[in-house]
Amino acid sequence: MRSGQGVFTYASGETYSGYFLNDYYNGYGTWSHPDGDSYEGQFVNDYFHGWGTYIYPNGYRETGQWVEGEIEEEG
Repeated sequence: MRSGQGVFTYASGETYSGYFLNDYYNGYGTWSHPDGDSYEGQFVNDYFHGWGTYIYPNGYRETGQWVEGEIEEEG
């Protein structure tokens, strides 16, 4: 079971770098997908949750408060 800071890369090329707790992304981290999507910010139980920024391949950014993977308040 992963706990503490580390990096995990899936066979698909998806990568997470940050904190793990009980095998979940928890705390501050960076997630990236090979298609160019990425997210940097807070995670809770593998969800984008808390303050963070999602960056799309075209460069568009969504920064704000995230709740269970959905942006609730942009800021």
